[in-house]
Amino acid sequence: WILVPWDRRKGPGGQPVTYRRADASSGSLRLSLWCTESSAECLFSWCWWFGQRGQVSQENAWVAESPYPVFIPSKGRAKDAHLNWRAEHCFGKEAFDAEISSEAESPNALVIAIVEPSEASAYREAWPEMPLIVLPENDMGPSF
Repeated sequence: WILVPWDRRKGPGGQPVTYRRADASSGSLRLSLWCTESSAECLFSWCWWFGQRGQVSQENAWVAESPYPVFIPSKGRAKDAHLNWRAEHCFGKEAFDAEISSEAESPNALVIAIVEPSEASAYREAWPEMPLIVLPENDMGPSF
């Protein structure tokens, strides 16, 4: 999967998010999503769910009580990253068993690791079920 982040604040319809490359040029941010089909379905369920719920405001205080997807940037620790967030003590067993519907409190818990392209294969080998967002370049640090 290729993800293209979209900035709705940039006029009607929005536009793709851009970033500055190491050579000082800029381009549209395109991220690779490496995941199982069930993880992709969970991500799309989150997107649908947030779209149904509308914008965050004081009137919909449910947001403060609902779990959000968790994104974990990780570098150089594929075998030692402690990415087993599906363990019952992290979110609870029920956090991964929710049925998705308009009445649902929130979709299943979703944890995604964010890694650099040079390390993506090592993370996939160590964490075969973990959804990964693979950045477009290596060694860009927190600029992403």
